[in-house]
Amino acid sequence: MTIRHLLALLFTASLLFTTGCDDTNSSRGTAPETPTELKAVISTQRGEFTVLLRPDLTPVAVANFVNLVQSGFYHGSEVANANPASFSVANTKYRTPNYTIVPNFAMELLFDRPGLIAWTLMDDPKMVENVIPHPTRFFVTKTEQSQWNLKYPSFGEVVDGIDVATATQKGDWIKSIRIVGDSTAVLAPYGDKIEIWNAALEDAKPSVKTKGQESIPIPEGTKPVGF
Repeated sequence: MTIRHLLALLFTASLLFTTGCDDTNSSRGTAPETPTELKAVISTQRGEFTVLLRPDLTPVAVANFVNLVQSGFYHGSEVANANPASFSVANTKYRTPNYTIVPNFAMELLFDRPGLIAWTLMDDPKMVENVIPHPTRFFVTKTEQSQWNLKYPSFGEVVDGIDVATATQKGDWIKSIRIVGDSTAVLAPYGDKIEIWNAALEDAKPSVKTKGQESIPIPEGTKPVGF
């Protein structure tokens, strides 16, 4: 067989292989679409910033956050603390709910850049030692903080409006947080846990005490101070 014949056979074989691959792809139809991204748009008095949530990496943390957001938990909350490194958000009118979440860690969400969102840890020193996340308090980094890697469980990062996030100061308030994208698949696996979480949140609701009377729950429509 001549070199020319050998090259011709190789060329023909490559055409047949390519055609076969095309037929296979066409018979399978188009590739499935990538699942819709899940984002949280956080609106403050300074503007908005958008967080890309990562349920693919930190499913429990994201499910907890989405559940809190959709219940309106953070509506009107204040920025509890802020410094050049980060700022934290907490609904200080609630007591700490009696539940915890499993800390999720991901190499893709290390604190090697600004704009990471993560849970703070519980106040109890023993829980801090065991890296138990606070169930409702979160913070956002303003700068790189590599010393926090594998200490605080991050679950997303700012992808738009980083200038708003880094300008946030103590005393700023959260106008709203809204979830953008379909959260059904994120929440569905944790239905039983969410029932427990919501019951604990109900027990931790703020109340108004009047002299000589039992605690009176604050009406649902009451606006937080400064809102």
